[in-house]
Amino acid sequence: MIGEPIDFEYHEYKMLAYFQKVSKDLDEFRLYPHFRDVALHYASFSNLKSKDKYIKLINELETVDEEILLTDLDFVEIPKMSLEEYSEYRTIVSYGEEKFKDYFMMAKTIWTIIYESIWVSLLENDENLNRGVGYVFFDYEGLNYLYRYELKPLDRNPNEKRISLTEIATSKKSIDIPNLISQDKFEEKNPDHPIFILKIKRKSTDKIPFEDTVLPMIKRKINSFINQSKKYEEPIE
Repeated sequence: MIGEPIDFEYHEYKMLAYFQKVSKDLDEFRLYPHFRDVALHYASFSNLKSKDKYIKLINELETVDEEILLTDLDFVEIPKMSLEEYSEYRTIVSYGEEKFKDYFMMAKTIWTIIYESIWVSLLENDENLNRGVGYVFFDYEGLNYLYRYELKPLDRNPNEKRISLTEIATSKKSIDIPNLISQDKFEEKNPDHPIFILKIKRKSTDKIPFEDTVLPMIKRKINSFINQSKKYEEPIE
């Protein structure tokens, strides 16, 4: 928005091309990386509008659904402009902030609907949640899945952690879950990891993309469950 040319029609055209792609993917419930990216752009435009500073992503993210941390961001002042350029820039910023807000709210609504449609329950070994490793099984679109989850520190910020998922088995037929878990390297080394069951409630006939939406939401559901469990374990002073 601050690069040459500082021209409203030029930047409007670029943004409309971007929004066309985002809109198509959101119509198909493809949330990531769009939800994260649109949120970042919206925050950046809001900052430009109020403070004439844009938000720059300074760290490389590890996955397409990676959460952005404050430590990943830098706030940069816009360069000096002529009065004519600044007036055009403000028009660009006002338009962009409004449009990115619309798409952020659209993506957030879809995110909330899908997140609330996923039900998760801990079946076994809740006393070992603090290990940060366990298993989750579920069925979706006629397939049965078994994954191992791991709560891992981020390379760029070891104080922050994320859930990663590793596929153990996928099948149209029923899965021998106890046998597969017992053969996993983590379970062999240290038995009795937590086991989750997950249900995805269908609210429409539309198919929700697996890689771009379902798996990222499962990560967030498990992470939320673990965090809530930690809160309950904390002593009340």
